[in-house]
Amino acid sequence: MPGLPACYPRGSRIDDGGDLVVGGCSVARLCGEFGTPVYVYDEADLRGRAREYRAEFDSRHTDTEVLFASKAFPCTAAYALFAEEGLSCDVASRGELFLALRGGMDPARIYLHGNAKDDADIAAAIDAGVGCVVVDSFDDIDRLERLVGDRQRVFLRVNPEVDAETHEAVLTGHSGSKFGLRREAARRAIQRLRGSDKLELTGLHVHVGSQILELEPFTRALEALDGLGEFPEYDLGGGLGIPYRSADSAPSVAAYAETLTAAVQQRLGDGVRLLVEPGRSLVGNAGITAYRVVSVKRDIVVHVAVDGGMGDNLEP
Repeated sequence: MPGLPACYPRGSRIDDGGDLVVGGCSVARLCGEFGTPVYVYDEADLRGRAREYRAEFDSRHTDTEVLFASKAFPCTAAYALFAEEGLSCDVASRGELFLALRGGMDPARIYLHGNAKDDADIAAAIDAGVGCVVVDSFDDIDRLERLVGDRQRVFLRVNPEVDAETHEAVLTGHSGSKFGLRREAARRAIQRLRGSDKLELTGLHVHVGSQILELEPFTRALEALDGLGEFPEYDLGGGLGIPYRSADSAPSVAAYAETLTAAVQQRLGDGVRLLVEPGRSLVGNAGITAYRVVSVKRDIVVHVAVDGGMGDNLEP
């Protein structure tokens, strides 16, 4: 039978008996074995998407590092899989850091994010030997300079003041966002970091939000870095959206890579290191959450009740 829409894991199908098949397994049988709700991920699909990201960016800008934005799926098996596929990762808490390390991620390829990093978060990152801490505030600088024993590589997160078409709860690059520093404050932070004897500022970070279905905001975010100085590394975040319904469409990874690398090469040249942080677009369509139908109520609107709720998928 023909394959299913792009919102399902690649290769998913309905078999001759009417069962949904994901990764070669009957979802009905999985529900019977594990109960419901149950998360079902296709390992081959996850690996394929990781390889697609690496191939599309490497073919256009060879000095690119792909990071798994792990808040999209903080699971030790996912960390292990993406480490095997040559991806780095970012974490936003010491809990995610713990999982990443348990999953076998090389600490040198872990990037610590977060707009509210406390002493314990930063101390855990330093103790683990994470490769980079993304500075989000002057408080971050204070804590790092107090807690770092030797030298620590850091990026500075810049608020690009870019609006994009997405849900307001996942729009993180507008002028009122809690993430990053706007240009004037960013300049002061850059000056301070460059004068630090403990912190090595090697790059800038920018991120416009999540579930972005147009490519133009990504290039506008890069423009926002003009005038902040030259750096060897630029982390352009993630946020590429995915289809959630059969009729939905989203830009391809190839189109996303072409847009970003062309903008980087035009504005920054070929000699910079590019970092990207896919999360949702790596894992969102590679799995499903399966439920059992409990009741169906047919009226002006048909309501289908299942044995799960918002707690299973907090940011659908």
